[in-house]
Amino acid sequence: MIINTKNCLYISLIMVSGLMGTYTLPLLFGFYIDELSFSESLAGNLCMIEILAIAMASILSSFFIASWDKVYVTRVAVALFCLGQVSTAYVDSYYLLFIARVLVGAASGVILAVSNNIIVQMDNPDSCYGRVLAITSLIFSFLLWFFPVVYLEFGALSIFVSISIVAIMAGLVVKNFSQLYSGLLVSSLSAKPGKLDIKLIVLFFVAMTAIYIVTGGTWTFVERLGKNNDISLDEVGVLLAISTLFGILGAATAGLLANRFGRTWPSFSGFVVSGFSCYLLIAADSYMLYVLAIVLYGYSYMFTLSYVLSIAAALDKQGRVAVAANGYLLIPYSLGVVLYAQLGGESLPLIGSVAMLACFVSSLLIVYVSWQASRDNAGYVELVGHGS
Repeated sequence: MIINTKNCLYISLIMVSGLMGTYTLPLLFGFYIDELSFSESLAGNLCMIEILAIAMASILSSFFIASWDKVYVTRVAVALFCLGQVSTAYVDSYYLLFIARVLVGAASGVILAVSNNIIVQMDNPDSCYGRVLAITSLIFSFLLWFFPVVYLEFGALSIFVSISIVAIMAGLVVKNFSQLYSGLLVSSLSAKPGKLDIKLIVLFFVAMTAIYIVTGGTWTFVERLGKNNDISLDEVGVLLAISTLFGILGAATAGLLANRFGRTWPSFSGFVVSGFSCYLLIAADSYMLYVLAIVLYGYSYMFTLSYVLSIAAALDKQGRVAVAANGYLLIPYSLGVVLYAQLGGESLPLIGSVAMLACFVSSLLIVYVSWQASRDNAGYVELVGHGS
């Protein structure tokens, strides 16, 4: 199907609901601690289980999504998403919150899987991914500014109602799924599976596990770290929005560099910068350093994500590794959340150094995997860069 701005916007509106849990993680973490008086450990567990539910639902959905009625399934998922969000505002029991956030996460994972499945069916999935990620980041740059403002003005209930309204707006465009799927041929179902290099795939996922554990854990503490530097919640919200805007720039830069330099060394540089941003966020003892760190984090996160999808696609042209990676990355991300929360604030200085080292070592693995994948797929066209 031909890619156009309208279709990309429809997909982005649905994807926003699927990614809401990861983008609002710092705000939820602060809410659990400040409003409900939970410990960092309990708050981290709630964040972790939501992200884990998104990942598992997204991965499991990939096995059945071809036979689903996308309109019906997505509408049900949006309804459950809203139910879980509103329930969170009204309960203060840890176990009831646990159930509510699992419900939100599972619904988000299904929505995310549907949006990814639509993209895969497009004529040029890589170009569509680039556009959708850019639009999604732009939407979140507004929401991450808007949510804290509403929260401070109207209280805790308002943030969950606002999130639900966003999901309802996304649900209004679900009807366009039938149009998006009409006439599409799911070629991946009839294609003969190709041979996979298991060693490279394992190394790829090992590197991604280490990187996303430290980046996910660091991101969880963004709001807390801002508070340590006497930065108010509304200021943190503005900075989160700015960070997301720089993420769009990161994705665009990745596309330009990929066309000129390939994927290997730009991805290495991106992961090194990502590790440094994690270290700087934790070590920042001034407003300016905190701002620099959060901007670098947003930029490098989207920059490297583009290369992650590209490398995953190079490992398997039929997209099996890329689809698995989309869901899997949220698992180490959620593990980082709970790990950092368990270690607590006193261990953060050491964690910052470990994060930087982990990203550097993992980036060396990525260099090897990317180089081997490019060599084994001679003539393979870079996926990143056409849609930025």
